[in-house]
Amino acid sequence: MQPLVSIIIPVYNGENFLAQAIESALNQTYPSIEVLVVDDGSTDSTREIIHSYRSRIIPIWKENGGVASALNVGIQQARGEYIAWLSHDDMFLPYKIERQVEFFIRNPSYHFCYGNYIVVDEKGTKLYEVKSSQLSGYKARQQLLISSYIHGCTTLIHRNCFEKVGLFNEKLPHTQDTDLWIRISEHYELGYINEALIL
Repeated sequence: MQPLVSIIIPVYNGENFLAQAIESALNQTYPSIEVLVVDDGSTDSTREIIHSYRSRIIPIWKENGGVASALNVGIQQARGEYIAWLSHDDMFLPYKIERQVEFFIRNPSYHFCYGNYIVVDEKGTKLYEVKSSQLSGYKARQQLLISSYIHGCTTLIHRNCFEKVGLFNEKLPHTQDTDLWIRISEHYELGYINEALIL
């Protein structure tokens, strides 16, 4: 049995790039996925785009409350053993989830992993790659406070992490991801895949 991975796409007024994000989630080489798109009270054509995917995704509607609240609603409704986050203006590379599930199979003591990312322009043209690094314990927490070196959309997180440390802090409008990674790092090692996983 392949573990189910829940890909959560929080979106607010994301009509320009949302379809590309959804397609990148649906086109993963790893087959056991569900895609939840959380509309955080959009006022543009986001809702129509979501409706166009019909049963291929799980739509969730909520009043505007910010990305942390949208992610939390998605996590609470997700069925997967693992949780992935995809911003509406980013794209997963096709092998992203497959590589990370393989990492967890090879390293069963890990519950959290992340990787590198490629920066592209609005047309999808590659500009440059950003490489992260493998850090653990106090050094990881120290570096997170300095540079927030983990890109949230490169992560794959076992559900146990949320059960242990809680969800995203909705009172933090910009650093909710760094806060969560620090809390997770106090209990779990942060696994690193030295490979680009997202655009």
